Amino acid sequence: MRRKMQSASFLCSVGIHLLVLLVLLFVLAPADYGGMGISTLVVRFDESIAEEELSVFEVTSSELLSSAGESPSLSPATISVASVLKGIGPHMAAEKAGGASSARGTFFGIEAGGHEFVYVVDTSRSMKGRRYGRATDELMRSVDQLGPHQSFYVLLFSSGVTQMFGQTELTPTPVIANRENKRRLREWLETSYDGGSTDPRKALRIALRMRPSAIFMLSDGEFNGYEQQKEQNLLGGNSDAFSIVASDPIKTPIHSIAFEDRSSRKNMKRLAEMTHGDFRFVPLENGIDPAVALSQARTAMDEGRLDETQTLLNKAVANFESEDASEVPALKIQIGAILRQLAEKGLEESDLQPVRFALSESVRADEKAELIGETQAWLANALLVSFENPNMPDERKRMLRFFTKFHGEFPEAPTAKKTRASLAVALRDSAAKLQKDGQLVPAIRDLEYVISTLPETRVTDECIAEHERIGNELLRQASEQPDSLGAARFICKLMSDLEGTNLRSKIVPALEAQTRSVLVAARDASLDQDAATRNKIFQELNEAFGEVPLLETAKLKLAKDERSAQVVMRHAFQLERSSPRAAIAKYRTLMNNYPDTVAARTAKERLRYVGIQY
Repeated sequence: MRRKMQSASFLCSVGIHLLVLLVLLFVLAPADYGGMGISTLVVRFDESIAEEELSVFEVTSSELLSSAGESPSLSPATISVASVLKGIGPHMAAEKAGGASSARGTFFGIEAGGHEFVYVVDTSRSMKGRRYGRATDELMRSVDQLGPHQSFYVLLFSSGVTQMFGQTELTPTPVIANRENKRRLREWLETSYDGGSTDPRKALRIALRMRPSAIFMLSDGEFNGYEQQKEQNLLGGNSDAFSIVASDPIKTPIHSIAFEDRSSRKNMKRLAEMTHGDFRFVPLENGIDPAVALSQARTAMDEGRLDETQTLLNKAVANFESEDASEVPALKIQIGAILRQLAEKGLEESDLQPVRFALSESVRADEKAELIGETQAWLANALLVSFENPNMPDERKRMLRFFTKFHGEFPEAPTAKKTRASLAVALRDSAAKLQKDGQLVPAIRDLEYVISTLPETRVTDECIAEHERIGNELLRQASEQPDSLGAARFICKLMSDLEGTNLRSKIVPALEAQTRSVLVAARDASLDQDAATRNKIFQELNEAFGEVPLLETAKLKLAKDERSAQVVMRHAFQLERSSPRAAIAKYRTLMNNYPDTVAARTAKERLRYVGIQY
């Protein structure tokens, strides 16, 4: 009996071991038993055994057979578990020894360590054609260099965001950098160009949520998409790209590439600095000879092809870095001469765009104004004179947008500092003239430009004081309207005129108070049984405000105060018999805290009654 039990136990043990071995062979064997197909083996270590888990390895059948010392002709099903482990042993050792530093990724010359990379690439209108092709070619070169133990994901942005392979996930998952996914990426990039504005916010939010080892980001222009979005509420606004990055608790490094257009350098460099990433400016394609581009620009200028002249001058300036240093000064002097000629041609035709272009490119070519400073001074003066010209009112907004960009791009350039000071004086004088003509809101806009974008000039404090004075004057005018209709219309127009100004947020509480007083007048007319006056006021209010939410906001706040005042009223009324002094204190508190309510009117009457009784 004992022998039978021992025999059964032995057979059971052998059976279990064989079953385990068969399961392992089934899991590890390739799907295609007839060839040398690829099998994927996922190996993970428990945290108590190893510090990091191993990545996914792709191992061919021939590699496994070779490492096990078997003949390549043998079926993969005959490979032992020991031979499989022996085959992947070197991979495991190398991965553990190298750690995260053994995995790298590069994009346009910027190198980063890690296993997961997210690429955020600009596909705005300015990237169309050659630029998009050049950027995606480099993107594919970067992804092709990743190994199968690494993963990647691509986000394209313009007005919105396009996720890789058409996904719409809130937090996508990077894909393994194998041959199939690389092939799919290439095909997807060929059909995924968008062509909107330059708004990276959605793409950045998604990329940061993915928590990759690093983010590679490329853009060729300034971020501008969110500036076109309207406010969502009365005092609303939208976070910019930098606020989104600053709020990231992980601080994922963003390695940024300013692509071909120098105007993109400021934003991209700032993103890199905020996240301790690397920054690089990639100029126009290699091989452009600045001297040749300059010669072609001169010919185009002589033949009157001004748009082509600007393009060639931009190429020449962008590629000075590739030129022999000894030749650059002479080229800069030549470009200064052509830029002035271009600006003069624009002035003859009352077109200031060539003048603005010439000033920007002259400072890019010679930021310290060492060689063509005289030309820069002439160009700046030509723009400022045109800015003050009353016969060119349409250029005013374009000019201010240009100077905002210009001063932001070249904050330390001598020419930029001089134009800041001159522009501030011109705007101060303009605001004074507008005030004299009774145009207070346009004057506010000129003063706010100085305060917000030219904060360190000698007239800034003067502009701040004048801004405060005009704000108080507008509030006085709102409070002195002769009737409810006039007040409502004045408030509504003022809210519209002040759209986008700093004064708007300051003046809103006062405008709400004025609106509230009109509502109280309508209510009091109703309480006095003057239905005609009440109906007239409400009709005028609705006609004046239309869709403006200020009227509804005032109604809701007044109703809320009325409910709170009624609670205090009931409590005070209950105290009249037991504690008249406490009731008097309650009524006075109610009148002070909720003076515009019906309860306050009642409290005044009860206060007189209790005072007589007490």
